[in-house]
Amino acid sequence: MEGADFPRRKPMLLLAYLALEGTHSRAHLARLFWPGATDPANRLAVALRRVRLAAPEAVTIQNDRVQTRLQTDVHLLREALERNDADTAMTRYPGAFLDGVRVRGVGEELEAWILDTREELARRLRALLVRVAEQEASDGRFRDAAARAERARLLPGTAPAPPELLARMHALLTAGDASGAEVLRREAAEFGLTLAPGRARARASLRAARAPSTLPRPATSFVGRDDERLELGRVLGQRDRPLVTILGPGGTGKTRLALALAHDAHASDGYEGGVHYVSLEGVADPAAVAGVIAAALHVVPTRRESPRDALVRTLGAKRTLIVLDNVDDLVEGATAIADLLGACPGLTVLATSRRRLDIEEESVYPLTGLPVAPAGTDAMEDGSDADRLFVERAQRARLDYTPDQAERDAIRAICRLVEGSPLGIELAAVHLREGSAVEAEAVLRASFDAVATPSRNVPERHRTLRASFDVSWADLPASARNALRKLAVFRGGFDVDAAHDVCDVDASMLALLVDRSLVAAAGDGRYGLHPLVQAYAAERLMQDPDVRAELERRHARHVLAQARTWQAWFYGPRQAEAQARFEREHANLAAADAWALAHDPELALDLVDARWRYWRFTGRFVEGQDTAHEALRAARTRRRPGGRGRCTSPGRWRTAWGSMLPPAAT
Repeated sequence: MEGADFPRRKPMLLLAYLALEGTHSRAHLARLFWPGATDPANRLAVALRRVRLAAPEAVTIQNDRVQTRLQTDVHLLREALERNDADTAMTRYPGAFLDGVRVRGVGEELEAWILDTREELARRLRALLVRVAEQEASDGRFRDAAARAERARLLPGTAPAPPELLARMHALLTAGDASGAEVLRREAAEFGLTLAPGRARARASLRAARAPSTLPRPATSFVGRDDERLELGRVLGQRDRPLVTILGPGGTGKTRLALALAHDAHASDGYEGGVHYVSLEGVADPAAVAGVIAAALHVVPTRRESPRDALVRTLGAKRTLIVLDNVDDLVEGATAIADLLGACPGLTVLATSRRRLDIEEESVYPLTGLPVAPAGTDAMEDGSDADRLFVERAQRARLDYTPDQAERDAIRAICRLVEGSPLGIELAAVHLREGSAVEAEAVLRASFDAVATPSRNVPERHRTLRASFDVSWADLPASARNALRKLAVFRGGFDVDAAHDVCDVDASMLALLVDRSLVAAAGDGRYGLHPLVQAYAAERLMQDPDVRAELERRHARHVLAQARTWQAWFYGPRQAEAQARFEREHANLAAADAWALAHDPELALDLVDARWRYWRFTGRFVEGQDTAHEALRAARTRRRPGGRGRCTSPGRWRTAWGSMLPPAAT
């Protein structure tokens, strides 16, 4: 809104209301802002006209509904509150909401909205400041805690604190020897409340008040995933979502994200039963689950108790969050988790897995790679999460690392090569201990085994990219392994019909591979393999040359049949669809061209013949000429005895292509 001039405040208040409350009808806005006007609809129209003159993109009106997409400091404040980020929230709170704004002639409902929003924001921020102060006090940082509690006490816009909150703030101020403790004590006395714990007693109670936690200390900083962290943070703890599974292939950062969420949850102080971490890697026996969880939570069964009963007794109805990491091997016995959820109504489980658990309580959150810089942008200036992760990890490997332009280009290439896979990025960054990003890119392109971490405390499955994929491969049934390696013949994606025609892979097998996070469903009927999965599966396919050769032949013939169908659509109402199909299958067409040029030149000629309309209609003359020239040259030099010899009879092509083919090629 910078530069927009509003001589009156009501249009700006209207924008604020729309920004925070969403789309509303004209009738509602007119009644809210001009309740006493003889023609409130006209008043609204005038105000909207002024807004659009001052800021043309500020509001949109459709079907009598008015909305704005403007972001405000309140949005940023609420996001910080959702993340339990007290420091950022304080910077986003310059004072009480709309402090000092007085607008004449508005209705009581609007005035109540201003007051309610003011108190809601101040109340949430004050509560967060007190929670964070109590966490600092539980760690013995009493003066820091008292300073934060004092900010909470003096926060503008707050309503009078309820007795329970007064007592908590007084304990914090007393423990930190802050003068505000006496002020609070006098204020409480006016309401008939007695707040008089001594410093020693206040400190002891604050040290003991913090909920238990068995979360491991993060070995490295957490980079990116702001949107995922915010979205999952809102879901966790909802009673209708007792089990949330972060689903994704190896190396996507499922454990890191789960631990970041768990630390956020512990910081919120909303789980009196504590926040805990349990690794289930290698646990395949459902009967052992309760014992593993009990041991991780330091719950000791009595002689007559089972581990499951001891957990139920300890957790009861207390709000508790448990992170179950690497549930992959336990999928068949996930009912043990469901049983525990049913017996402990306050329990929330956050699981990480490469496979769905497939129980009714489960809500699944698919996780992919980090966002990467778009093509044509500078990796560092773009500031994508993938770029930032590489640089941060590279600077851990070498403190003085500062990328120049060549290094930036290499970083961008690495992040794209691994499609934002955090594991791939981190393993490549380790190479900077003794090398450069340029060298790391070349090494990564050469082999899965070339980039590895020397860290002794990293799990074996994360030492190399190959090790990560080996875990998923070993977990697949033989039929799924065979299907996955066959699908590596495709480039740039495929649909169910293509998978069936070329690889004899049906929809049920694709669904299984999607559930194992090895095949991605695009949502438009197409599927694809992550480039790293594609490379791994292709290596497995190369181990059987006969199968690979037959698949590549079938793939090329399938692509040819599709191209002939789409080319026929260019003379009719489906011309735009034909162009879209050709462009979507560009990578598969290129792969078919390459195979045909090397193994079946006549098929290469047919592939060219099936695309001439596409090239002419879209103006891709150079691409068409180059592809045709290659096919003609291959047919001339590799023609089989008795073959069609189309390269020596170009009359049909000359008629169809007109001037597209140069004389030399003809």
